[in-house]
Amino acid sequence: MRVFVFLFKLLFFRNKSKIAVMEIHGVIGDKLNINAYCELLRKVNQSPKYKALLLDIKSPGGSAAGTEVLFHEIKKVADSKPVVAYIREVGASGGYYLACGARHITALPTTVVGSIGVIFVKPVAEQLLSKIGIQYSVFTQGKYKDMGGFWRESTEEENQKFNSLLKEVYDNFVGVVSESRSVYGDELDNVTTGEIFTGNTAKELNLIDELGGFDETLDKAVELSGSKRRTIKLKPKKSFADKLAIRAQSNNTQSGILSVLDSLLTGGIYYLDSTFALKKDM
Repeated sequence: MRVFVFLFKLLFFRNKSKIAVMEIHGVIGDKLNINAYCELLRKVNQSPKYKALLLDIKSPGGSAAGTEVLFHEIKKVADSKPVVAYIREVGASGGYYLACGARHITALPTTVVGSIGVIFVKPVAEQLLSKIGIQYSVFTQGKYKDMGGFWRESTEEENQKFNSLLKEVYDNFVGVVSESRSVYGDELDNVTTGEIFTGNTAKELNLIDELGGFDETLDKAVELSGSKRRTIKLKPKKSFADKLAIRAQSNNTQSGILSVLDSLLTGGIYYLDSTFALKKDM
C-alpha cells in the first residue's frame, strides 16, 4: 500500500505544471552546445506541463549564426507560452540578442547589457608564413572564392564586400532589438553603437523592463503564465566527450581562454563582446 501511495505521489507531482528554467551561460557556439539547447527549447514548446520559460542568461554572445538559431527556437516558445529573461552579470551582444526573444527582461543595476553590434574576425598570417619559408598555392574558381583567406591580405574591393556583409548582419540585429523593445529612430541609434551599459542605464534606454534578480524574474513568469511557483531546471545531457572536456578544463585554468581564442583565430562573424568572452568562468 505504501508503495502504491508513493508511486501515486511521484506521478502526481511529476505531472504538475512547472516553469522551465534554462541557463544559457558561456560563449554561444563554444561552451554552449547549440543543437542540445535547441532540442530542450523544442521540448519546452511541445510539452503542456511547462507553462512558461525563464532564460537565465550569462553570456557575452558568440557565433552570429548560432545565436540566430537559438533565437529562432526561443521565439517559437514565445509564440505559445510566456518567456522571460534574467540577465545575470552579463548579457552582451549575442547574449542580449537571445534576451530579446523574451516578453520581459530583468537585470540587476550593475549587470552589463548591450554591445549591440557585429564583429568579423579574420586572421592574417601572410607575413608569418613568409618568415618561416612557407608559401601557399591556392587554386580557385570564382572571383571571390578565397576572399578572407588567412594567407593574404584582403583587397580594397573585398573589404567593401565584407563591410556590406557585416552591415546586413548588423541590420538584422538592430531590427530584432527595435521590434522586441519597441525602440525606433534616434533612440534606436543611441543603443546600437556596440557599447555596453549597466542595468541602470539599460532600464532608462528601454533595453530591459525591470531592475531585479532571479526571484523577481520568476515572479513575472508566474504572473504571465498563471502557474504555481514551481520550477524545473533543464540542462542538455552531456556526452562522455563533454565530461572529459570539462574535467580537462578544470585542470587547466587557461583552457577556457585558449578555447575562445582558438575560435576567434579561425575567423568568422560574431555577435560577441570579446572583453567578457575571455573571462575564464564564462
